[in-house]
Order: sequence, then structure tokens, then C-alpha cells
Amino acid sequence: MAGFEKGKKYEVVDAEQGDCIGCCFHIEGVCNLDITIPCRKDFIFKEVKRMEQKFIIGDLAKVILDDEEQVVKVIGYDPTYKRYLLANEYIDETRGCISVAEDRIMPIPLTPEFFKKNGWKKFKRPYSRDYCYRRKGAPTLNIRSEKEVYFHWGDHDKSITTVHQLQHLLFGLGLNSEMEV
Repeated sequence: MAGFEKGKKYEVVDAEQGDCIGCCFHIEGVCNLDITIPCRKDFIFKEVKRMEQKFIIGDLAKVILDDEEQVVKVIGYDPTYKRYLLANEYIDETRGCISVAEDRIMPIPLTPEFFKKNGWKKFKRPYSRDYCYRRKGAPTLNIRSEKEVYFHWGDHDKSITTVHQLQHLLFGLGLNSEMEV
């Protein structure tokens, strides 16, 4: 018997390839294995590690620096001290980069101006009262409110309210996640 801990997530992987095999515990795209069961021949169970940080390299966010709110780009993360390395033109000129704890970083909310500046166009859906944003080479984002969009796939909706969440979606889909604020 394999030793599993309650509450931790595991995935069944091919012992040779190391890829998740999408077994019966793989529900709605997420592995839900957290019970003790015997390993099957040629397969092993691997603990799924959760990403501990909220922001990833390339994300845009805001910080207060020298009494002024500034848009910054995440350029690194130090897991030992749980601090982000941030940069922008002002920081490059004065300090090179800065190290900041997550609680000092503010997400940038989505706005209609942001979408327009980044090439997204607002459309009314045919045969509906709903609106959406579209951009060539990107998924359609349905508008839930002025400050919230959602990405729809299958039976699931993923709400997106900040620039870095949108960047994560585009990055995960293998699309260009570079944005301007």
C-alpha cells in the first residue's frame, strides 16, 4: 500500500514517462486522489505540489514606492524569503530592482480602458443581451460587469478581475501574455 496523507493531492503517473494518466480520480480536469489505495502495476502516485506564490514572472502589478503608486513587472520570486523581485523604468534607473513581500503588491483591476489599450474590442453577442471582448489570437472573454470578465470552456466559467489573472490564462493557453497598463 502507498502511504497517502489526507488533504494532499496526488496524481497517477506512468512510472516510465512521468505523465498523469487521467485515471478515474481525474475529475473535471483536476486530480482528486487523496485516499490510500494500492499502486497498479507500472504506475506510481505522485504528490501534486501547489504553487505557493500568487504572481509569476512577467505579471504586471502595482506597488507604492517613494509615496507614489507604480506599475511594476514581476521579474523573479525568492521562495526562501517569500519575496518578489520587481522592476520598471523608474526602478531600473534608481535601484536596478526591488524585493517586496506579497502583501505590499496590489493587483491591477481590469477596466474597459485596459482592454482597449491592449487591442481587445467589445462586441455584442448575436441573439443575446450579453457583450464580450475579442482580440485576434486570443479567447473570447465574456463581460460579467465593467470590472469582471469570464472565460468559458465546457461547463466551467473562470472569473477574471485582475490583469495578472488574465496574463495567467493567456500564458496557460500558450498565448502572448504581455500587456500594457
